[in-house]
Amino acid sequence: MKNIAIVFTSFVFLMVGCTQENHNNESAAMKGDYNNSNELQEEDSIKEKGKQNSKEFRGSVEEKRNFDGIHQLLVHPGNSNGPTYFAVNKKTFEQIEIGEQVVVQYNSKGVKFHSSPPQREAEEVKILTE
Repeated sequence: MKNIAIVFTSFVFLMVGCTQENHNNESAAMKGDYNNSNELQEEDSIKEKGKQNSKEFRGSVEEKRNFDGIHQLLVHPGNSNGPTYFAVNKKTFEQIEIGEQVVVQYNSKGVKFHSSPPQREAEEVKILTE
């Protein structure tokens, strides 16, 4: 029940934030203040900050689950840190099999649900070949 409340609350904050961003962009466009070069610079800056906060999590996929339409992989690093659920896109979810060794890239400053095990959003997942 606690996990459902956390997911719902996060979804509400995400929707409110997206709605506000669209409203701000529409207002700026109506005023004629919208500048594409500034938007591109901001996007590049955001991408660069994301790379600085990117971390790797190596481990074995122990479980795959579809939790309310969110595709998740449970990855265990094989040490005392314990496993973490990573939200992935549908294509990645379908490509990866239980037992495969993977490297998950995630944003260390991104959203982390403090459940047991913790949950994060994966930026990229690479399958390690042996």
